[in-house]
Amino acid sequence: MEKKLGLSALTALVLSSMLGAGVFSLPQNMAAVASPAALLIGWAITGVGILLLAFAMLILTRIRSELDGGIFTYAREGFGELIGFCSAWGYWLCAVIANVSYLVIVFSALS
Repeated sequence: MEKKLGLSALTALVLSSMLGAGVFSLPQNMAAVASPAALLIGWAITGVGILLLAFAMLILTRIRSELDGGIFTYAREGFGELIGFCSAWGYWLCAVIANVSYLVIVFSALS
C-alpha cells in the first residue's frame, strides 16, 4: 500500500501546527498595538510562508517517496548526519515549546 500526502493534507498539517491555540489570543494582543492593515499584511505573509512549506514538503514526498521519517530523514539525506540530527532536535524543541505555550494560554484564559 502506497502512502501519499497531497497538497491539501500537507497544508492542513502545517496550518494546524502554526495556528494551534495561539490563534485565539494572538489577534487580541496584536490589535492593541497594530493597525488592521498591518495585521492583514502580517497574516498574508505568514500564509505565503505556510504554503511554501507545504509545497516544499509536497515536492520532497514526491521526489523522494522512498524516505520515511519526515524532516529528519530529508535533512540527513540532503545535508548529512549532523544537519539531520540538528533538524530533528530543533523540530522536537519547537514542539515542546509550543506545548508549553498552549498551557500558558489555557491558564491565562482560565484565570
